[in-house]
Amino acid sequence: MAAARGSWEEEEAAADVSGEEEENILYDLLINTEWPPETEVQPRGNKKHGASFIITRAITGPALFLLQYIWYSPAKFSLPAGLVRLVSKQINWHLVLSSNGKLLAVVQDQCVEIRSAKDDFGSIVGKCQVPRDPNTQWRRVAWSHDCTLLAYAESTGTVRVFDLMGSELFVISPATSFPGDLSYAVAGLIFVEYKASAQWSAELLVINYRGELKSYLVSVGTNQSFQESHSFNFSSHYAHGITTVVYHLRHRLLLVGGCETDEDGVSKATSRGISAWRVLSGSPHYKQVTSYEDDTGTAKRSGLLRIMNFRFYSKKGTEQDGVFKMSLSPDGTLLAAIHFSGKLTMWGIPSLKQQGEWDQSDQPGYDEINPDWRLSSEKRKKIKDKESYYSLMDVNWWAENAVILARCSGALTVSSVKTLKNLLGKSCEWFESCPQVTSAHDGGFLSLECEIKLAPKRLRLESRPGEEDEGEDDSDSDDVTSAKARYFSYLKQGLYFVTEMERFAPPRKRSRTITKNYRLVSLRSTTPEELYQRKIDNEEYGEALSLAQAYGLDSDLVYQRQWRKSTVNIASIQDYLSKIKKRSWVLHECLERVPENVDAAKELLQYGLKGTDLEALIAIGKGEDDGRFILSGEVDIDEIPYEQFLSPGEEAENRKEREARKHQELLLSVNFSKLTLEQKELCRSRLKLLSYLDRLATYEEILGGPHAAEQRYDAEFFKKFRNQNIVLSARTYARESNVRALEILFTYHGSDLLPHRLAILSNFPETTSPHEYSFLLPEACCRRDVLMILPWNEQKHREEDWCENPQCKMIFEPVLQDEDEFLYEAHPELLKYRTTKLSIDLVSDWYWNRAQEIENYAMQVDCALSLVRLGMERKIPGLQVLCDNLVTLEMLIYETGCDLTLTLKDLQEMKDSEKLRLLMMNKFVMFFFCLFRCCLQLIVDCPSAIQDELDLIRALSYLEEFGLTILPLQVRLCSDRLSLIKDCIAQLPTNYKLSAKLLGLADLLRVAGDDQTERKGQVLILLVEQALHFQDYKAASMHCQELIATGYSKSWEVCSQLGQSEGYHDLRTRQELMAFALTHCPPGAIESLLAANSSLQTQILYQAVNYQLRPSEGEENINITGPSSLIAKETPQEEISIPSSQSADLLYWTTAKTMKVLSNTTTTTKAMLHAVSDGQWWKRSLTYLRPLHGQEFEDVLKSSSGTNAAAEKQSCHPFYESLIADSYVTESEVAYTGFQHNSSESFAEVLLRTGKLAETKSEGEDLFPATEVLLQLASDALPNDMTLSLAYLLALPQVVDANKCFEKQSHSALSLQLASYYYSLQIYAHLAPCFKDKCHPLYRADPKELIKMVTKHVSQCGYADWPEEIATLIKQLYYYNERLLDFTQAQILQGLGKGVDVQRFTADGQYKRETILGLAETLEENVYNIALSLAQRYSVPLWEVYMTHLEFLFTDSGLSAGEIEDRAQSLGLFETLKTNPEALHEHMAKYVYPGIEGTDHKQLLYYFTLLENCGCSEFVKHAIKPETHIRLLKKFKAVAPDLNYKKLTDENVSPLGVLQPILTSQNILSISKLAPKIPEKDGSILSPSSVYTIWLQKLFWNGDSKLIKKAPETIPEWLSAYDTCAKYFDRLYPGDIVTFIDDITFSSKAVTKLSVDARLEMTNKAIKAMQQIIEKSRKKNSEDGMDSAGSTLVTYEKALNHLQQSLAHLETLNHRFITCLKNSDQEMLQKYGHLYDLSRSEKEKIHDQAVAMCIDGQPLDMIQQLLEVAVGDLELSPREIVQCAINQIVFALSGNGAEFTSIKDPLQILEEIVSAVHASAEKGENLVSSDDLLEWLRPFCSDDSLPVKPRIKVLQIMEQAFHLSDEDSRLLVFFRTQAVLKACWPETKVEIIDIENEEKRYSLFLELLHSSNSQSEFQHLVLLLQAWPPMKSASIFFLDIGDIDDSSCDSEILSLLLNAKLVVKCISTMFYPHLINHLLANQEEGRWDIEEIAKELQEAGFSAEAGSLMMCYKGTHPALRTYSTALSAIQHWI
Repeated sequence: MAAARGSWEEEEAAADVSGEEEENILYDLLINTEWPPETEVQPRGNKKHGASFIITRAITGPALFLLQYIWYSPAKFSLPAGLVRLVSKQINWHLVLSSNGKLLAVVQDQCVEIRSAKDDFGSIVGKCQVPRDPNTQWRRVAWSHDCTLLAYAESTGTVRVFDLMGSELFVISPATSFPGDLSYAVAGLIFVEYKASAQWSAELLVINYRGELKSYLVSVGTNQSFQESHSFNFSSHYAHGITTVVYHLRHRLLLVGGCETDEDGVSKATSRGISAWRVLSGSPHYKQVTSYEDDTGTAKRSGLLRIMNFRFYSKKGTEQDGVFKMSLSPDGTLLAAIHFSGKLTMWGIPSLKQQGEWDQSDQPGYDEINPDWRLSSEKRKKIKDKESYYSLMDVNWWAENAVILARCSGALTVSSVKTLKNLLGKSCEWFESCPQVTSAHDGGFLSLECEIKLAPKRLRLESRPGEEDEGEDDSDSDDVTSAKARYFSYLKQGLYFVTEMERFAPPRKRSRTITKNYRLVSLRSTTPEELYQRKIDNEEYGEALSLAQAYGLDSDLVYQRQWRKSTVNIASIQDYLSKIKKRSWVLHECLERVPENVDAAKELLQYGLKGTDLEALIAIGKGEDDGRFILSGEVDIDEIPYEQFLSPGEEAENRKEREARKHQELLLSVNFSKLTLEQKELCRSRLKLLSYLDRLATYEEILGGPHAAEQRYDAEFFKKFRNQNIVLSARTYARESNVRALEILFTYHGSDLLPHRLAILSNFPETTSPHEYSFLLPEACCRRDVLMILPWNEQKHREEDWCENPQCKMIFEPVLQDEDEFLYEAHPELLKYRTTKLSIDLVSDWYWNRAQEIENYAMQVDCALSLVRLGMERKIPGLQVLCDNLVTLEMLIYETGCDLTLTLKDLQEMKDSEKLRLLMMNKFVMFFFCLFRCCLQLIVDCPSAIQDELDLIRALSYLEEFGLTILPLQVRLCSDRLSLIKDCIAQLPTNYKLSAKLLGLADLLRVAGDDQTERKGQVLILLVEQALHFQDYKAASMHCQELIATGYSKSWEVCSQLGQSEGYHDLRTRQELMAFALTHCPPGAIESLLAANSSLQTQILYQAVNYQLRPSEGEENINITGPSSLIAKETPQEEISIPSSQSADLLYWTTAKTMKVLSNTTTTTKAMLHAVSDGQWWKRSLTYLRPLHGQEFEDVLKSSSGTNAAAEKQSCHPFYESLIADSYVTESEVAYTGFQHNSSESFAEVLLRTGKLAETKSEGEDLFPATEVLLQLASDALPNDMTLSLAYLLALPQVVDANKCFEKQSHSALSLQLASYYYSLQIYAHLAPCFKDKCHPLYRADPKELIKMVTKHVSQCGYADWPEEIATLIKQLYYYNERLLDFTQAQILQGLGKGVDVQRFTADGQYKRETILGLAETLEENVYNIALSLAQRYSVPLWEVYMTHLEFLFTDSGLSAGEIEDRAQSLGLFETLKTNPEALHEHMAKYVYPGIEGTDHKQLLYYFTLLENCGCSEFVKHAIKPETHIRLLKKFKAVAPDLNYKKLTDENVSPLGVLQPILTSQNILSISKLAPKIPEKDGSILSPSSVYTIWLQKLFWNGDSKLIKKAPETIPEWLSAYDTCAKYFDRLYPGDIVTFIDDITFSSKAVTKLSVDARLEMTNKAIKAMQQIIEKSRKKNSEDGMDSAGSTLVTYEKALNHLQQSLAHLETLNHRFITCLKNSDQEMLQKYGHLYDLSRSEKEKIHDQAVAMCIDGQPLDMIQQLLEVAVGDLELSPREIVQCAINQIVFALSGNGAEFTSIKDPLQILEEIVSAVHASAEKGENLVSSDDLLEWLRPFCSDDSLPVKPRIKVLQIMEQAFHLSDEDSRLLVFFRTQAVLKACWPETKVEIIDIENEEKRYSLFLELLHSSNSQSEFQHLVLLLQAWPPMKSASIFFLDIGDIDDSSCDSEILSLLLNAKLVVKCISTMFYPHLINHLLANQEEGRWDIEEIAKELQEAGFSAEAGSLMMCYKGTHPALRTYSTALSAIQHWI
């Protein structure tokens, strides 16, 4: 062992070699997974303190004690308080990483997720389902070494093993467990490699907190199972269990942690609770690895002293330290351990030499608090208890030299193992509280955290009846809430549970909502580059820039990402692009990125140009650029002296000169012949940027200029256009006939395009008229007598740049010119036109050829002729012949009716005679006319007379086309040439449709002379009349629109005819026609036209309303805007040719003319509404406005109100916008300067107009109920035009109906003020009626002044003094004034920023009250004063406001007691609060007292002083009144400032337990004097003796700074401590002396720390002291003449007897039997020795221990010895003990001991007891007999009311151990029979006589057999036969039980039938075929003789069956197995 230790030490020494100073870790945090939030609704308060809980504990407590301590459970095991404290702080979920770091197990509430590292643990690869565990923190999970198995341990100790898919392989249940006893939870769950046998995959070690180890061999795969291998117990080393275990694979060591010990002579590791155990291959399986100190210490500690000298931690006082968690370093050389106290220790492995130790206070940053806690109201209170968050909660390893430390506060560090320096930086990384961490793998580790969020605190509400509000509740609410308030409340609940009196009824508590967010976070080390890139990817640009600055990284990456993610504009260029240094990247972006708007595109290109200027070129040449993007320099204004500042104009000129001069200097400094590659590339980029900029300018021009480009710019098109071949773009524009775009291209890109000008023009479609692109055609001019082509007027977007100089471009390989070959590939004949300078001949040739192409390809002679004529106009020579030919061709085709296929080429090939023949083919006269025309055409200057003749000639052809035959002379002589037009129209019914020809004919005929307007008007009137004649309303409407457009007044009649045509359904057009007719008709026709127009208008309104009422009849999804839009739907768009502006003008003309006529006539207009047959249709339509019928439509109307829906601004018509400050104008009306009439009307407007028209028609007889319509109109108009809305409201028949409109609006100051203004107007108008023929000044008065004046006037009289009508209006005025005032107040509140809902404050009274009280919770004077003001206004009692403020001062203000007192006095709160002392006390006790800390004596003192001064004493129900509290607090504040006074005075908490921690030798006297004023829990008063008792206990065990300066550790020190304590016995009552002596001699601590001798010594001293006290008492009594038998003396006598009993018991501890128990290796026996030690030989404890031993199955002689050793005559015998144990088992089996069976099966216990009794009887001890057992168990077995199965099992147990009598045997058979019958035949009842013999049992069997039909019943028959004794005469029964198949006929039953030779009997059953198949299938086994069976069948008469069997046996072919063959074969074979 020493050599081995030496080698380990060398290894550790090597590991300890210090390297260089640790460097900080650069890391990054990533959230791998965030689970969905879990929401929990929890009731307020602690569930475990309710009245039902208390009473339940009171009832079940004794029983539970019996079950746990007396009956069957092992000794009560107490977990270390530090362990429980830390485990309870852990989060519910757990995190375990596999050893290779590839798999992660996340333990959740009801499942375990298995995640893989392949996707950073983002997805789930397996899920293990586990049951819900009430103690989630006590679960444990472990991976196997090969990462194929996952073990999960529940808090009960049950272990489940899963595979990687989450499948449960098997469950390992603990041998012993107890619900709620967490000592059975698993402290260590470890997979150990197992190689001894291939059968088992691994070995699983399960170690609970008691130190009990179980080893299981586990197997997976096809034979998955487990088997217990061995067990071990660490209790010999850890008497109070272990706390944690880790396994060292390389050294095969178990490293165990537990509580500390102060034993002498042990190693440092052992004293700290850490030990190492080597895993052995055989028994004892584990061997402790000890150091030299341990070995020598063991030799010194031997015998009883060694066993007893364990130091046990105390339940009270100082918490014993111990190991909480341990973790091995990656190389296995170091062990890190965290302790209960927060201490961190480091140990070398395997020697366990300490390498470092840091107490909690020595750890850097241990007391840091999460900064977020100060910002969160939910977590701020944690700071008050921040010490509880300092503890270390988890530890793991980052590397061999660094550990990961996680604290309860959420602080996480990676610390050096040498100095604990935080390697993460200056501050820790903050997580949520108590995070869990894994070890580091691949440079990072995982952490699991849980964020808990609570419902926000609502405003303080007065609790509703029966409901309690406990104030703010957060995660630490149970700690913050005072214990006194809690337990006082629980006491009331208990009283209510008992008495059911309502006064004690518990208040209903509101539930709270808790949201838990679990997150899996990884902390990974990273390189600066990786972290930098990740920050950029996460868009954390600020942090990325900081990294770049710190590590010298390229900041370009940040700005590049920001640039890429932002839209391009000036700001983004300045913010991002300008900060990027890399030139190539910037230029790439400038060249490749195309922004979404034109300004940004221009800015980006210009920015690129700035970086490619001469400065950058020169810097590159000098090598000074470093690849940076260098902007061209600008003059710094700061460098110019003030005196040199010039005027702006001069400065600009000077700057320009300086720049030019500097530019020239730079240019001269560049040697373009020696440019580097980078310089050339820069130049190329600049050329490209310039090209793009030019293309952008061109694109702007094409779009219509900069302004239009902003709207029409298309980034995608420009991206294509800027790179496109400019020649291709030009050709495309030509083919699209985009003349303007092509003109711009020729102008700005002439150098590239003009050489191809003619070829591009040839690409215009032949069908496009040359006139459209005439200005693009070449033009000639004569200069200096030389005819030449005019050059195109080219322009440039800018001046030439230095890089565009041809010499420069040649050097750096300029950008290639656009290729143009594609232009000539398809048309090589155009190549001859490619030239930079056009010649006359070339252009003439092009005109000639292009005209021929047009005529040839498109057959468009007119287009070809137009091109030629345009060429001639442009002085292009050589085109006359072509023009003549085209003219001739035009005449032949269009005028002579020649063959339409005739082409120019054909004509050119004809002879002149042939051309003449074609011309003469039509008519001789036409020939002459043609000849005449040709002659006339010879005249060059064509006078008007000649032109008239030519037109007349052309007119003749038109007349002929219309079918009118007339001589030319007749035409010439006709004076009324309009009649010719009439005749043409009349010739054919369709001629009127040829309007263009008819108008052309009229022009040729000179109808109406030279007046073209009159001519056109006359012809169009004829066309309209003819169209109306044929009811062609479309054509008539088109011509009427033309007439209206020309303003031809004489057409009014035809327009009125069409307008009155009922067959024409376009009502809108008809209305326009009628308007035109009314404008231009004579006065006499106005009346009739007005009647018709009114009828038409009514019809329009009628249709509009009907459409609204029945929208399904029209089109779907129509936006309803009024009747105009409705009618517009019926009119095709192409039919409307008049612009809306003209319609508006026309409407104006119509109105003006109509009013002028009506003013001069007295004629009425009754005929306006005669067209509508049903005059009452509008009444039905009113329902459409009501909510139930028109809600959807109303919503549509409301949507038009826009952004002013809340009426926050005064809306108005645009005309009045300048008169109203901050007004709102509807977007659709803002362009008032160009206002056009909008005929859109809402449904309500249409309905109102219709109703009023109907009312007019009935002359007022049928009044229109306009209220609802007006209300709707007012509501719609209010957001857009408030004046109009008010006008609608003023028109209401009933004034108060306006409330419906006001209440529908969102409450705003403006809408409420409008309501007040409305009622003010109405009141004023009633009191002072207005003149109806004038505008009363009332409506011009300031609304505010009017409201004020009217309110003041009406306020002078009450309602009774006004008429009822006016009183109603005044009431409404007051109402809205109040609402306005409320709203104003609410706005003030909103301005405070306190989250007040203004609308709700105005309308909700309860909310108003809550808000006012909530505002009182403030220290801001202005807010507090506002709260007082509001409370006074809204009648909120001042008492409530003061009470709320006082509560705030105590609970949430953060003020000290003195500050609270000063503020309360200054505000004068108590004068008001004193008026209701009862309510004051109730509120203070309910809301204030729970929030005061128990140690804040000053605030508590002020609290009780306040109650006393306010007269609340009489209402205090507590035993201590405020006056007493004040006295106590003044004392305690001085002598015990750390005392929790609230717990001390809590009626549900023992005051002694609260006092003990603060008692010292300095304050014990003072506090003992205060004891009589402090009540106990039971209502009694504390005595000074009891206070001294608890202090002496503390003094003895822990020492004192004055009396016992050091806690005793050795026997002499303990005895000395006793002597010190004994000096105070005179201050103790006898009973308290006994309590003290028992504590120091018979407590667990005493048994552990003190030797028996020391306890004997102290007991002897106590007896002597007691005797002396008795003697003194006797003497004193005798001197006083008192009876010595007084009560006090008797008490001392009892105490003396008790001590003597203790002494006698201590002397028995040296008995051989007890010594053997304590020295035993078995934990159970050690426990018995310990229990006996503590029992003091008290009968009850001895009895309970003996029963427990009996239940454990211990021998009876051991129990007998225990009873014999105990002191005194206990009157207990083994027989009584066994009987008591049997009774408990019977009690459990009877269903009354559910807890019993949950740990151990009662039947198993009974079996063990029976075995013990049997063994005792075999030895002849005669302690308990079998008859005794039967006597005790027979009543249970005979009780028919109990379940049958346990009674059967009991008898079977007895039967196996003892010989049963006949009676008991029959009883056993009877019970078994009953069990079977009850399961399947419950209706069958039997008695014991029915089965007493075989005959009766057989009879019962037959009865059941015949009644059975199902398979289940037959199976139970088999069970019944098994339950009976075997029958002597066996009988076989076969039943037809339905279909039998392979599943129901298994091989076993078939083999049994064959063995019994029952084949013949089975032949008639369904078994037979299966039996034969089974026989043949297994014939090779030779078990049955087939020939013998066949012989039996033949003998029984079944020859065919026998023959068939033999043929199958012999292998005969199936085809030969016939019936006859079978009969013959049997004869042959047998």
